[in-house]
Amino acid sequence: MRATPYADATPRLTRQLNLTGAGVVWGSAWSGSPRQVNCIVSSTAQMKPKVIATRSEEFIADFQLEALCRSLRTMIGAHVEPGPQSRQVLQSLRDEYVARVRGKSPERIPQVTDDTSAADLLMIAELVLATVKAFLTPEEIEERKSIGFHT
Repeated sequence: MRATPYADATPRLTRQLNLTGAGVVWGSAWSGSPRQVNCIVSSTAQMKPKVIATRSEEFIADFQLEALCRSLRTMIGAHVEPGPQSRQVLQSLRDEYVARVRGKSPERIPQVTDDTSAADLLMIAELVLATVKAFLTPEEIEERKSIGFHT
């Protein structure tokens, strides 16, 4: 896990959500590298805030895509048509990937439309997931394994 000192992350904080009662603030900040980092910051009225965890956008997208693929597989297995939010989330994750990458790989990933079948939604999600995994650092791959993902 890459730690980012709070003082370095503070000026670059772009989003923030205060989780009521938990004393935890979440935000996205640049870690000094070209990769965007999501931070969990622990803070209470009695102590100075400090970063307790950081994750790259690719690392977060990997987990989100895993969850989406799992949901789509379950829906397809139960003969349930994915709804508009499934399509919206997949299109968003696809667009974020395509915006960050150059070359032929993003061109191969189709757009998600209202006419995209459930099987094609799963194919697109699996394709984006596999490609996002290719951009994880060796440290992120090891961390991923340490929390239960072995592929």
